[in-house]
Formats: sequence, C-alpha cells, structure tokens
Amino acid sequence: VFSDYSEVVWYYKNHIYMIKFSSEGRAVLVQINSDGTDRKELFDIGSVPIDSADDYSLVFNNDCVYVYNNTGNCRLPETVQISIKRFSLDNKINEDIITSDEQSVLFNSVRAYGDKVFFTYSTTEFKKETKQNVMTGDGLYCYNESTGKTTKLIDKNISDYIIDTSDNIIYYYVINEGLYKYKIKDKEETLIYKAERNSTLCYISFDEDYIYLDNTRWCLFTRTADLTITLYVLDKDGNVINTMETRGSVFFGDDRYKLFEVGKKTEVKYASMHKLAYIKKSEINTADTWSESEWQK
Repeated sequence: VFSDYSEVVWYYKNHIYMIKFSSEGRAVLVQINSDGTDRKELFDIGSVPIDSADDYSLVFNNDCVYVYNNTGNCRLPETVQISIKRFSLDNKINEDIITSDEQSVLFNSVRAYGDKVFFTYSTTEFKKETKQNVMTGDGLYCYNESTGKTTKLIDKNISDYIIDTSDNIIYYYVINEGLYKYKIKDKEETLIYKAERNSTLCYISFDEDYIYLDNTRWCLFTRTADLTITLYVLDKDGNVINTMETRGSVFFGDDRYKLFEVGKKTEVKYASMHKLAYIKKSEINTADTWSESEWQK
C-alpha cells in the first residue's frame, strides 16, 4: 500500500502525513486524506539519510512542519551541516531555525507549545579508553514563531524535558545529575530526583499527573550489562511511585495507556517486526507486569 514510504505516520488536522522517498534519493512530504485517498506530494524536505530512510522526525504546529534528522550527523564520516527546518504546509515558508557544522551533533526532543518550539542540542563522542559513547548536552533552546528568533533557555547538560503548561513549569533531565523542576515565572530550579547508576541519562514523558523517566537509550548507548531497562513513574515532586522493567523503547500512549516496544516478531513471515505491550494509566502506580494487545497474538 505504501511502498517507498517511511514507516512512520503523522496525523495533523484531519490529514495523514508520510515521507516518500524518490528514486533520486530525495525525501518528499506527502499529504493524504484520512480515508487514505487523494495523496498529494507537498514539497521536498531533504535528502534521504545514508544509513536509514526513517531517521526524519516531524513536528506540526500552526500549519507548519518542523523537520529534523533524529540521528544528526553522528553516523557520517565527515562534517555535514544539520538543521531544524521549518516549512509552512502551503510551502510559502522554507527556513532553518538553527544549523550546525559541528561533528556528531544531535538536535532532538523537538516539541511545540503555542507559538514556541523547544528542542535540545547535544554532541556525542566515543571514548576509546572506556569503549563507551558519551553524550554532552548543550542546553534547552526555544524558537519563537512570532519573532523568528532562537535562544538558549537553559544552559545545562540536558537529555530531555517536558513542559507542564497548566503550572508553567519545565521538568528537565540533566545527565549524571537527575530531574530538575524549573518554575518559568520565578526562574527557580530545584533538583527533585537524583540520578543513580541505572538512571544516569533518561528521557521524559508526562500526562499531567505523573512524570515518566525512560532509561532505554542510556542502556543501549552504554552497552553495559549491569543496567536494567526501566520505566520510572514519578509524581510532580520527584517522588518515585513505581518502577517497571521493560524490554524495549517506551512510548507515551494516550490518556488510557502507557505503551512499550516488546521486541521482534520473527516467527511470522512478512509480519510486523515489533509488537506493543501496555499498562493501564489507572493502574500505573501499582502495576508490575505489561500486557500484550490481543490483536497481536
């Protein structure tokens, strides 16, 4: 049905969006009606990444789409400029909101709140003496759509963040330190969860009630046997409510479920290579096991 398309599907304002890869090695944004009809190629968003055609990430906001390569230029042998690009869906806007010529750079965790778009900036380096990758964050940045300016908001070694818009608070995770709570109005920050060996680097999601810390990428990044892939459930004050061992990447889900990738489904030819397991949000503070969806069994 979707040959030559990315595996990822986005949905925005009653339309499906996918990336189509042309024979010329270009990536094109395609708009599709919600019933799957009337596919419309909008515009070229860049070249197809060398290692993987599915490395592009998209964030939609105010009839624009922000496009970036979520692996940066870390896989490339020479320095290649990377950026976060902003396109309007009518293709009248085509601009870079930030660029970098540095080697092994990642722009990540791009998220939109109102007329502001936030993202992290980090670099990676392989240490020969420890045979481990080391990630160093350059802070949390903010792009203002109204002014067109990009500024650094917090200058710390940040792996990820979320924003509680109802309470005007930024929660961000500092590598090797832990989870901070930053009151935007007062510019007051507090360390509310101290990092441990197993949670040196975490990524965050949020559902207005709980903060979720996921150390999957830290475990995969370091390739150290003594680490356990874990989902941490915290309240807004940083108290650990529950911890659950997982076997793959954790996803936010919706207001009902927390999901995670359970692994490869290799016994069925041509079937999906991955399955999803879930936990009900209503049981998130007591649950200790994940359930597999019936339709995948």
